Amino acid sequence: MLRQFRQDSSYIVAYELKQLMVVSSAIAVLVWWNPWGMTDLPRLFLLCVPLLFSGPVGYLFTAMGVFAYLRPESGFDSITAGSLCLAGVSFGLAHSQLVHFCSHNLLRPRWLNRALGEVLSLQFFGTFLGFTVLHLEHHAFADDLVQDPHPNEGEGFYRFFIRLSRTMASGFKKIYFKLHGQTPAGSEQWRRYSLLVPTRCFSRAILFLLLLGPEGFLFFLLPSMISNHWVFGHLNYYSHLRKPDGTVEILNLNQTLFHKLLNLLTLGAYNHANHHQAPNALYPPQRKVRS
Repeated sequence: MLRQFRQDSSYIVAYELKQLMVVSSAIAVLVWWNPWGMTDLPRLFLLCVPLLFSGPVGYLFTAMGVFAYLRPESGFDSITAGSLCLAGVSFGLAHSQLVHFCSHNLLRPRWLNRALGEVLSLQFFGTFLGFTVLHLEHHAFADDLVQDPHPNEGEGFYRFFIRLSRTMASGFKKIYFKLHGQTPAGSEQWRRYSLLVPTRCFSRAILFLLLLGPEGFLFFLLPSMISNHWVFGHLNYYSHLRKPDGTVEILNLNQTLFHKLLNLLTLGAYNHANHHQAPNALYPPQRKVRS
């Protein structure tokens, strides 16, 4: 996967098309099966249309539409909804580390990394290729303000967090053109890739609506996506401490009860200095780092 991405400028388009073909096939099976007995499927699919035009805003409008579809005036089972939300948040926190393990090929047998990474990447509407490329570039150029795809620039957490999705998208584009050059052929391939990205988000939203049902989509998937995105931003901001003189110190965060809880839920992700010193260690706390 990585070798093909680095050598072939058209690989990102072929990769996206293969993903779309697999997801579309799964959607066709789920429409035929309809495990949740959902009615008015065309209306449900229309609720996902905002994802074709915008990321965060699209998620908001789709969530509002699904909520209205569930007819909240008739009431929810609060215990079920709360349990799904709790499970979704917990899954999102653990998910962030599991896909991270896969990006470093830490699981055995080795084929499991690609297989599990591709499946897990469905959850955040991204791709395993994109996550892996960005993460390995982060390791190669950690905290470089130009080459790190998501550096802590010392601008404050909320500004860093709000800009994170756009920063990583820009970082992926920069990596692509660094590898393949600003050629007409490469630019055309990137244009095609950019057109496929909204379709990817739209198709995955439909997939999860059919797979989890409206309640599972609203109360499990969306909380898992929010917690996943939040922990990725929180970890990368606070464990990369940019000092007033411009230097950066990578930290292990396990000093407070809050950090200990996060380390438990994220399978040790906040032992971040350990990870940067030993990225091939499956569980960072196993390796001690001198302070």
